[in-house]
Order: sequence, then C-alpha cells, then structure tokens
Amino acid sequence: NSAGMPAGHYVPGTVVTLTATPVAPYSFSSWSGSADLSSTSANPTTITMNSATESVTANFVVAYTNVTSSVSLSYTGFTYNRFSKQGTEVVTIKNTSGATISGPIQLVLSGLAAGVTAVNNTGTFNGNPYWTATAGSLAPGASVQVSVTLAYASGSNTSATSTVYSGNLQ
Repeated sequence: NSAGMPAGHYVPGTVVTLTATPVAPYSFSSWSGSADLSSTSANPTTITMNSATESVTANFVVAYTNVTSSVSLSYTGFTYNRFSKQGTEVVTIKNTSGATISGPIQLVLSGLAAGVTAVNNTGTFNGNPYWTATAGSLAPGASVQVSVTLAYASGSNTSATSTVYSGNLQ
C-alpha cells in the first residue's frame, strides 16, 4: 500500500508489481481482468492503480501430466563402453491407452545410485534427469524410442524408477 494509506490501498497512479507463483503441475498462462495491466502475458507484470478497485486474475494451465499408467516401457540394446565407463540403452515407450497422448513425451529416471550420472539427457526435473522422446503426440498403439546414456563411476551399478510425462516439465 501507499504511505499514509490503509493496508491494501494505493494513491491513484501508483504502479504495483504482480507476480503469479504456480504450483506443480501448473504453469502461468496469462493475466486477465483490468485494462490497467501493463502486460497480460508477462510474469511478473505491473498494474497502474487508476480506480478505487482493480480486479486481476492470474490464469494457470496444466504444464505436464504423469502418463506412466498409459504406456508400456521396454529396454533393449544395452551397450557398455568400459573405456568411457558409459552405458547406453534404448527405451521404447508404447501408448497402451485408447487415447492420444499429447507431447512432448518425457522419460524421467529417478533413484539413480551415487556415482551414476546422465550423459545425454534433455534436462532435469525435480533433480532427476529426463529425456524428451518426442515433441509430438503419441497415438494409441504407437511407440517412440529414446536413447539413454549413463556414466558409471568405478564399481557402480544402478537401477532406477522410470516415469513418463506428457507436457513441458518445469
């Protein structure tokens, strides 16, 4: 609030910064409401307090969905290079549901042992490496493959939990 004004009140013309904070699995989409917003797409944005009341809504959309129960996973072609201490395996993701899964399709590996690190991952999600299998959608019965390469410290073995998501991981 402006100095000398009650809590939540502003002198006309005051510029106030608004920040929307999404909670997983949502992401910020847009602002709506007041014509006094500086931007409906930027986050944060500002609003000029030009009337006694201003009404603004932060809009959110689902950014990603866990679709692990709608797919089957198979792992083939594991090769290990003892000089680079890297292993590569092809993971096939097959849509076993009756509905198209919207992309991008992301494979997340969690629970990797200490000393095991991802080499060719797309990024990290909640501290775990992920690989983008396809940017497009996956029709019922269709499959997509992703090559996963991991580096192993001397003497390390690993197992991991695989989770598949559709959408953009934050």
